[in-house]
Amino acid sequence: MTDRTAGRHRPHSDAGTQALLLARMRPPRVVFALALATLCALGTASSVSAQSLGVVTAERAVIWRADSSVVATVAGAGVVLELTARSERWYEVIIPASLGGRGERGLIAIGQVKLADGAAPPPERPLRGSEPQAGSPRRPPPAPPRSPLPPQPPMSLRAFGQGGLIGFTARESFAAVVGRSYGYSFGAGVQLRFGSGVYVQTSLEQFRRTGQRVYVFDGESFPLGIDNTVTLQPAVVAVGYRPPSAASVRPYLGAGLGAYRLREVSPFDGADESVDQWRRGYHAHIGFELRPRGWVTPALEARYTTVPKGLGDAGAAALLKQTDLGGWQIHAKVLVGR
Repeated sequence: MTDRTAGRHRPHSDAGTQALLLARMRPPRVVFALALATLCALGTASSVSAQSLGVVTAERAVIWRADSSVVATVAGAGVVLELTARSERWYEVIIPASLGGRGERGLIAIGQVKLADGAAPPPERPLRGSEPQAGSPRRPPPAPPRSPLPPQPPMSLRAFGQGGLIGFTARESFAAVVGRSYGYSFGAGVQLRFGSGVYVQTSLEQFRRTGQRVYVFDGESFPLGIDNTVTLQPAVVAVGYRPPSAASVRPYLGAGLGAYRLREVSPFDGADESVDQWRRGYHAHIGFELRPRGWVTPALEARYTTVPKGLGDAGAAALLKQTDLGGWQIHAKVLVGR
């Protein structure tokens, strides 16, 4: 009876043994899966630890925009920042969302950040304000900013006075009558100036000097000892252009025409012996204004004038073959107004 029972249960024992063996063969697969998961976790951890992180040490550390000197945000002490690069002056960081960032990068001073424990330093590369690397082309320095032009009114009116030296084209005639071929002239006028730089001006001037009448014979003049006062009074209109500028020296030029009155008076002149005549003349001028002192603008001007037949067809000038009443003139000018 015992032998039969043992014989009956022997096949069942073989099946259980096989199941047990199969169960013992499964753990290596589980171990393999667990090992693979562990390796992935270690890889993720190593990638996280490979990130360069820094901790802000200043109370109010400024993070600047990476492309300009504009404040992007301010970080407090203890804020952790992701560092993406560094130079001798800056850390480049990703501005966190907690500080209003949207993934853009900024710059923070190296002295305001320390590396987190175990964090790798970020790679070095030139950042804003860094010196160029050896061998790289050096950028030329930026051009200095232009001085802004002062506001130009569409129209302004200025009064001016002037005084200077005049030298006559008819040198021998004036030297014979008044003792020299040059003298002093004075005048005043008004100038209408437009915002474009164009101006229109008119002025009244005067030259006066007393000499003596002369007698001309064979190209040589002989004084007669009779006082003779020569007065020249031009009334001139001119148009010119001065470019709008903020410079200290502002050049200008122009041209115009005028009526030139010549008078010669002696004490013993008869009704038909005095000279009082008008002639038309033309001129061109060039000069420069200096920077205004409030409402006052100093200027220096040179002018050349021609007055054909201004000395007439008779008298000493005609005999000396000098009839042009024009000449050159240099005068200082003071303009009052805006």
